[in-house]
Amino acid sequence: MTYITTSKQLDKSLEYLKSLQGVGYDLETTGLDPLTDKVLLIQVGNEYRQYVYDVYKLRTHIFKLLDWLKLPDTRKIAHNSKFEYQFTKSNFKIEIENIHCTMLGHQLLVQGRNIGSGLAKVAKKFLGVDLDKSSQKSFSEMEFGDKFDDDQIEYAGLDVKYLIPLYAKIQHLLAQRGMKELGTLEYDTARVLGDMELNGIYVDKPKWLALKTLAADTAAKAKKDLDNFFIPHCSVDLFREPIINYNSHQQIKPILEKIIGKPLENTNVNTLKSVRHEVIDALLEYRQATKRVTTYGEAFLNENVHKLDKRIHARFVQLGAKTGRMAGKEPNLMNIPKEAVYRAAFTSQHSDYKIIAADFSGQELRLLTQLSKEPKFTYALEQGMDLHSYSASLIYNRPYDDFLDPDTGKVWKKDPETDFLCDKGKEMLALRGNTKAINFGLIYGIGPTKLGKNLGLDLDGAKKLIKLYFKTFPKIKYTLDNLVADATKNKYNYSPLDKRRVDLSHVDWDNKGEVAHAMNEAKNLPFQGAGASTTKKALCLLKAEIDKKDYDARLVNVVHDEILLEVHEDDADDVAKMEEKLMILAFNYYAPDVSMEVDSHVSGHWKH
Repeated sequence: MTYITTSKQLDKSLEYLKSLQGVGYDLETTGLDPLTDKVLLIQVGNEYRQYVYDVYKLRTHIFKLLDWLKLPDTRKIAHNSKFEYQFTKSNFKIEIENIHCTMLGHQLLVQGRNIGSGLAKVAKKFLGVDLDKSSQKSFSEMEFGDKFDDDQIEYAGLDVKYLIPLYAKIQHLLAQRGMKELGTLEYDTARVLGDMELNGIYVDKPKWLALKTLAADTAAKAKKDLDNFFIPHCSVDLFREPIINYNSHQQIKPILEKIIGKPLENTNVNTLKSVRHEVIDALLEYRQATKRVTTYGEAFLNENVHKLDKRIHARFVQLGAKTGRMAGKEPNLMNIPKEAVYRAAFTSQHSDYKIIAADFSGQELRLLTQLSKEPKFTYALEQGMDLHSYSASLIYNRPYDDFLDPDTGKVWKKDPETDFLCDKGKEMLALRGNTKAINFGLIYGIGPTKLGKNLGLDLDGAKKLIKLYFKTFPKIKYTLDNLVADATKNKYNYSPLDKRRVDLSHVDWDNKGEVAHAMNEAKNLPFQGAGASTTKKALCLLKAEIDKKDYDARLVNVVHDEILLEVHEDDADDVAKMEEKLMILAFNYYAPDVSMEVDSHVSGHWKH
């Protein structure tokens, strides 16, 4: 291990490093914010030699190392590569290419198991070495230019010593399981998410603060609507308002049971959503409205808008779900309400820039079509039909045209001004709604009991509807049955389109409840998993094309099947077309036999 403080030492270290095909790469920083914190040490090496570079003492000479590191020929191995990528880019304006991540690789191997992926744990697991991480926090207490002690330098060097052999072990296991290509996708995605977090997204403060008033008004109306159901069943105050705490399970449960005429297991959201009754709709609306009053207001801006550039730099958890889907935090931009008024608050920061929002159309059902090869689904998509309406026309033996408004040629909708819909439109929408519930429900493992509750059917009615559905689309039943059979046999869930796995070794196979849950996930993983891979593939393609064409554009957000860019108005039209093209290309990489539609919206704000 060599501590590098002079240009001459750096030159000598590069002579050795340039002979290697891969190196471990790590940084020590003053904190976790890449926009404001500084890189103190850069560590590069393998199991034989480790170099610890003092950034302060090397001054501009450090760029001789960085200029070599940015070359794509040598593979860089990091543990949590997004961190190293972000700090290198923010501190030195250099993008590290060909950087792979042992943390992500390990997470792919253990999806479904509650196993940590910290470097010390993974190194102990695969290499049998004990890494002392006690010095890690000491760097956050330092200022740029402070002197390092021997323990800190030793700690920094050890962080790269084991990365190459660790990577080799992980890659071997990924290859054995047919997941090597998936690993590469995740490694590449880490760079894109690193960019997206650095880029941030802008929120218009006046528009956002106005939402609090809107939310308060909505909550007041929702409470009044809910009060009308509860007033006949409880005491009221002088203002004729019910004396009850709607947030108290104990207080509202007996009254709800009295109103709906049957017992409730609890008043949790999932339980309430399974009950069809106006009071339940009113309660859920009230809860949502009151949550927005407290969640989306000035506190949100104070906690999340960065003081440096006045943008929100949320974090994206790359493998946030075991299906491979991403999650969001600090704040979770994936949970921003879909209503246009909320999303309209997210705008371009400057008037000559635009926001482009593009989303995949029916991603999961199209992936189901690819995997099942169900000819009726394929036909509907090729003809540009509404899949839910076409499915309903076959199940209920009604002409497809009945499901379309003759005036618009599109699926029936209520008049936006009068809220009116004719009787035929209501009937067709109800049948379409039933079929939509099955189309999505079956790939989430829904059974007749839950489907019956959702649709207001008795158990026999729900069973008959599912039987009729599978009779109409036999290849879907065959596909779902095979997924369950394979999971039972192999003890892992599998996504055939992208080769993603979720381990089931923890399942108690004598416990019917655990097994049923695991089998429901077996049905869903191929579609949510391949959907996640499709979106990640699209993100990687978009970054590569933006960099290649040098567009004045940057990725700013992703919400599962929707991708947002902030683009200069001069490039907006070209980038929108490019985004649509590359998203379709990404989808067809995993589903080559199924068409995909991508709709993009160019606006001054986030428009869905």
